Formats: sequence, C-alpha cells, structure tokens
Amino acid sequence: PTPVQCAAFSMLTASQSKNNKNVPTKRTNAIIASPTGTGKTLAYLLPLLCTSPGGQKGEGTGGILIVTPTIELACQIQREVDILWPPSEKEAKSSLFVVGADEEVSNVSADNEEDIEESWSQGRTILRSIRNSPLIAGTPKMLRMLYREAENIVKRPDDVFPFTKEERETAIALLSNLRAVVLDEADRLLRTEAVARETAERKQRKIDQQRRAEAEELALDNYIPPPPPPKKKRLIIARPTQTELLLRDLPLPSLDDIQIICASATIGRTMRRQLMQILGAPSADAAAALITGDDDARVKSKDAEKRKSVLLPEKLQHAYRVVGDISEGTLLF
Repeated sequence: PTPVQCAAFSMLTASQSKNNKNVPTKRTNAIIASPTGTGKTLAYLLPLLCTSPGGQKGEGTGGILIVTPTIELACQIQREVDILWPPSEKEAKSSLFVVGADEEVSNVSADNEEDIEESWSQGRTILRSIRNSPLIAGTPKMLRMLYREAENIVKRPDDVFPFTKEERETAIALLSNLRAVVLDEADRLLRTEAVARETAERKQRKIDQQRRAEAEELALDNYIPPPPPPKKKRLIIARPTQTELLLRDLPLPSLDDIQIICASATIGRTMRRQLMQILGAPSADAAAALITGDDDARVKSKDAEKRKSVLLPEKLQHAYRVVGDISEGTLLF
C-alpha cells in the first residue's frame, strides 16, 4: 500500500460509535489529499469494503454512495470494486451499480439541470436494476433523481401508482441503508474554484471600498474634488452545486449520521471551509480529518515552491513557442 492508503485505512476504520460492534454506523469524516497516481480510490475503497457486513446480501442496497463528476469515473471505480469484491458467478452482477451507465438512461444529461426535472420517471427504470447493490455510484444529478424516485414510490399508495413489491422493497432499503458517502474529485463536485473566486472578489471589494473611503477623506482635508466613483461590477456568486443539493436531500435526519469522505488531488483551505459549512461544524478540523501520505510535500514542506511543484507529476514536461503579433501579419497556430 502507498503511504496515503496506510494513513487512510486506520483513520477510516476507527469507530466513534459503540451501537454496532460489527459495523459502526458512524466513523470519522475524512479528506484524502494526495497527488494523482498515489491510489486515492483504493484509499477509501479498502476501508469501506473491509468494514462492510459482506456481499450483496449483507450490506443492503445503497449502503455506500460514491459521487463522481462524470459517469466515466464511476465506471472506473466499478472496475476496481469488481477486482476487490468479484461479482457472484450466478448473477455476474457487480456489487457497485453505476447510475446512468445503462443505455436506457444514458440519454439523461449529467450537466443539464433541465433534464433532471423531466427525467424523474427514469429513476424507476434505474431502481429496478439496482436490486441488492451495496454500492451505488454516479453523478450528483443522477443520484438525486434516483433518491427522488425512491421517495415517490414509498410515499404514494399502490392504488394510485401501482408499484411492484420488489420496487417498493428496493426503494425502502435505498432510503434506510446509507452509512457512507464518498465525494471523489471533491473539488470539482463542489466547484471549489468558483467559491474561491467569489471569496477573493468579496475580499478585493472590501479593500477597494476602504481605499476609496481613505481617498475621499484625504480629498476633503485638502479641499480637492473626490475621486470619481468606480464602475459597478457584478459579483459572480457561486451557486449551490448539485452535490450540495444531493447532500441536503439525502434521506437522513442529519449528515452526522453517516461518514463523509472527500478525495482529491487538489485540496486547500477553501475546500475544507466548504465542507465545514456543509456539515455545520465549528471548524475545518472538526468537520473532517485531513489524510495525506507521510512524504506529501504539500503538507509537510514549508517551502511554498516545493508544495506547488508536487501538484504535478514529475514526468510532465512543459513546452511553449513564442509567435509574432498577428497585427504584423504573422499567422498564429
């Protein structure tokens, strides 16, 4: 195992609950920060599978939810699960079900918000395919659609909307078995870059307002005209992401009832503050423990340039070419 996998295993399997000695329902929330290629997927998969009651029958439908920014990434994780937890010979069915990977529901866009409202009925088709899958993965919009359909089946009476017994049992299990949520590529799912940009713009606005107030006061003291008012710029506010809406809509009394794991190669203070706000924690450390490898220079090194350099693989080469100005008649390629 890699250093981050060793660090993650002991942290993610540490119990904070004594209600269930076999599979504690509440474990430590964590943020796995490690460069690409260091095994972040196995860093969270191994602890989750090792603490499972076992097999498709033991865990229950939807015990573990893995949220990904793309369906392709969910399918990659499915292949890893199939190696660690091979499908049964009878059904040849993976323990991880990827929502949206089937052709029947592939026409639902993972990026178009309007498709979600029009595609709640697609959730019933997906629900029939899940059966006893203990792990479910997919984009946040597709997962919201699935949970919405499960809630509709449970709430609506049979005489108005006829559902099969299997559909109702699957829906009830899906809404009651959840014990862990993984946000893979969490910075993309939470659009941390957009949040950081909004924070920087707000901070700059405060600085500009302070400078203008000082300039106006100075102009008043020196009996000179005040500086012209600045042009108003629209503040681009980071909207709530589909991931945040999914976490808000999960069938839980509180997010404190489940374990939340974030994994990403780029995790900074903004990302940790986001999670703190989502969970309503008093501090970033209280929201989730930060897990890194022992030799991770991004955390261990005090050299800022060294911390930045390890964000990219060592073998990556950069190349550039200087071209002339197009105004001089030079063609740009």
